[in-house]
Amino acid sequence: MSPPPATRLAAEVAGRPGIGPAGLSAALELGLATQVPRYDMLAVPGRVPRNPGAVRLVSRAACTRRRSERLRPAEVALLEVLRDWPGLVELPAGDAADHVAALVDASAIRVDKLVRAAGTEPARVRDRLRRLLVDVGRPDAAVAVPPARSRPIHRNLATAG
Repeated sequence: MSPPPATRLAAEVAGRPGIGPAGLSAALELGLATQVPRYDMLAVPGRVPRNPGAVRLVSRAACTRRRSERLRPAEVALLEVLRDWPGLVELPAGDAADHVAALVDASAIRVDKLVRAAGTEPARVRDRLRRLLVDVGRPDAAVAVPPARSRPIHRNLATAG
């Protein structure tokens, strides 16, 4: 009997929605890379339980909307790839955007859920998501992705409160 898929194993161990591949596992899952990682890596939207053997779990505790929006593994994979797009994606930019567009058209990736979940993602992920949505022909959704706060605003908020 073969072992269960890594995402099912992680869902059993972590017991919550919003789990999906991370790092090179995410790029491979989306078809944006051909390298096979030594260990499957999964992002968990919360505290990580002890790593169960051949699967590496990474905490994305700050990315709470992944759980509340009940993101699918492919959607989590895209957010994870956006964390390090140049380091993970092997395809030329245009081909990668076309591949993501095909996933969106096939409803494997729900753009509305990604846009809502983006509010708790790091600024560089939101910026890359915005650009990718424009590239895949969804400029309306790109406008809805929350922008990153600028440093002066951040500084003013810190001194005001």
